[in-house]
Amino acid sequence: MLLFLLSVSSVVALPAAAASDGDLDTTFGIGGKVITPFDSYTAIGQSVAIQPNGKIVVGGVSYTTISTGDFALARYNTDGTLDPTFGTGGKVTTNFGAKVASIWSVAIYKTGPHVGKIVAAGDSTASGLNVFALARYNTDGSLDTTFGGGTGKVATSFALPGNVNVTAQALSVAIQSDDRIVLAGNTVKGFDFSCFDCPANNGFNFALARYDADGNLDTSFGGTGKVITDIGGFSFGGGDAAYSVVIQSDGKIVAAGYGNPLASGNSDFALLRYNTDGTLDTTFGGGGTGKVTTDFGTTFDYGFSAVIQSDGKIVVAGESTNDFALARYNTDGTLDTTTFGGGTGKVTTNFGGTDRGQSVAIQSDDMIVVAGNTTTPTGSYDFALARYNTDGNLDSTFGAGGKVITDFGGGPDVGHSVAIQSDGKIVVAGHGGATHTDFAVARYNGTEPPSNSPPLAVAGPDQVVNEGATVQLDASASSDPDNNALTFNWPVVSGTGPTITLSSYTVANPTFSTLDDGVYTLRVTVNDGNGGEASDEVQVTVTNVAPAVNAGADQSLPFGTLVNVSASFTDPGTMDTWTYSIEWGDGSPVATGSATVGSPITGSHQYVVPGNRTITVCVTDDDLGQGCDSLTVTFVGGTGKITGGVRFGNNGRGGFNVQSDDGVTVKGEMEYHDGSVNLHARTMTVVAVSPDLKKGSFAGVLDDGRTFVVYVEDNGEPGRNDVFKIWVEGTLLNGDGTLTGGNVQIHK
Repeated sequence: MLLFLLSVSSVVALPAAAASDGDLDTTFGIGGKVITPFDSYTAIGQSVAIQPNGKIVVGGVSYTTISTGDFALARYNTDGTLDPTFGTGGKVTTNFGAKVASIWSVAIYKTGPHVGKIVAAGDSTASGLNVFALARYNTDGSLDTTFGGGTGKVATSFALPGNVNVTAQALSVAIQSDDRIVLAGNTVKGFDFSCFDCPANNGFNFALARYDADGNLDTSFGGTGKVITDIGGFSFGGGDAAYSVVIQSDGKIVAAGYGNPLASGNSDFALLRYNTDGTLDTTFGGGGTGKVTTDFGTTFDYGFSAVIQSDGKIVVAGESTNDFALARYNTDGTLDTTTFGGGTGKVTTNFGGTDRGQSVAIQSDDMIVVAGNTTTPTGSYDFALARYNTDGNLDSTFGAGGKVITDFGGGPDVGHSVAIQSDGKIVVAGHGGATHTDFAVARYNGTEPPSNSPPLAVAGPDQVVNEGATVQLDASASSDPDNNALTFNWPVVSGTGPTITLSSYTVANPTFSTLDDGVYTLRVTVNDGNGGEASDEVQVTVTNVAPAVNAGADQSLPFGTLVNVSASFTDPGTMDTWTYSIEWGDGSPVATGSATVGSPITGSHQYVVPGNRTITVCVTDDDLGQGCDSLTVTFVGGTGKITGGVRFGNNGRGGFNVQSDDGVTVKGEMEYHDGSVNLHARTMTVVAVSPDLKKGSFAGVLDDGRTFVVYVEDNGEPGRNDVFKIWVEGTLLNGDGTLTGGNVQIHK
């Protein structure tokens, strides 16, 4: 019997090792890294920000030659590829008309009417002097022409009258909740011999500027929009510089950097807090100065980046004589000596080389991430990243003992800026490359926030309101299944009317005023703070309201008096334009013209036919809404007694003078027919008569061009000269001009 033994070899595929925090994220770029050249001499990435949609924006400088450069931006999709919808192939450069313009910091509007727009801050060099440089970009990378007087760019000098030898550099930017923009950096001025101890002679100083949402300097900040602060101490070339600016929830401004508070010239961490008007906050720091300096016990301590924790404590990262350095401060500026840094409030970390912490960020679990660079054994540089627990100890679950070093291959790789995505992944931007210095971006795995259910956004029902009304938006029905606190953002998606401004863009129930008719679509976006986000839209239709007209009070006048009209109107649609018409009620041409709210509508008219009249004033807006009002003019007869006489000549015509009891003389003409004159008293009908005896003399012709004629019948002898008396007593006029309630008599 033959026995066959069959040996079977089984190969089992083992699962890949799970990615650990601190590992490069291999779903990003190539192996977690991206290099981006700008087809220039060199390009340096210096700041990174994450858009609400997860896209990554890096700002820096693109040098066209060794001594000329422009603002440079690149935007990446979440997989690390360049975003082709941004600029040209994902890249943008901006020339400030200067020798060199560099971006040192970028920020993105997360809320409000400019949501998604990108703000880039840095410096621009001309004639050997630097100025603050600021640009705002639309979401497609084009310059925002609603900013900076239509250019999208702003340059700000810190020169003072009589002292133009001033240089300034913006190193950090922050956007306030009201969309105002704060820049922080440093400025150095030439020596002022008139003031030996002036800050102008103390080398570099903290420099801040604040701009409104249009890019104008905000003069409510420091009186000019600019503030310069000397830390105090070392003069003649010493240095104070703000490298980072953050905004507290109460609007106060925190600037971090370094200063030379001692005559030795050693530099220390420096932390300053300003009130919203630019004055130093005397509740912060020792002695009510608004300033704090922190010595790590070494020669050179530099603060480069600051962040505010959810509990309001302030973390500053930087360098302490070639090591990463961290300090955490309480809200009053004192060091947090409870647990941080073993009760000292300070931490240093050695990567084994010349190390510098350049940027700090806080995870959703309050762990602290610091990015920067360290030297290699060959003297080059690599990205360096460290993560700390909330007590300041290195997080042993991150990288190797809390530290990660990343080589991009070849030349020096310097990490300048760090940001944390909503999924917990960590993005570091800087510059590096094998043969050329280019933008360099790396993404690392981080601690993913706990499982989170997205919130529900409810923008409220559509609304129809009249122009001039205040619209109350209401997203208070929005909710979160995990009971997380929600934040709100209300961008205006579209509108057919004039631009509207919300009372707030970050509350559940903002309001806005309607100045004209139109249809607006607004979107509320709610965020639960854990990466969950939802949106809903509401449509507001604003209908036109016709003007409300007041034609004025009714009038009672003697006939022949010039009638004057002065009308007014109101309209809640203050963006409208208006025309008016005045109909006089006698068939005469209608008076027309343009009208303005607050200015009277005036007109005058002379009636030629007696009778009461109704005058109608109408105002029409540019949406064809019309409002009208009327007044009545009642004409009354004179009350004076009229006496006078008349003489006929042989030609059958005669002239007369009529004297009223107020001394006014009216001249007229009478006519008779031969063979029909009755010299006895007879009641006559006046064919044309003015009941208003105007001052002045009329030679037989009235103001309206009609001849004053009285017809009589003459049964006497032809050609006889006779004298007649004529008087009018208590006469009134009918609407057709005939007399009523009195008579005209002729007597021999």
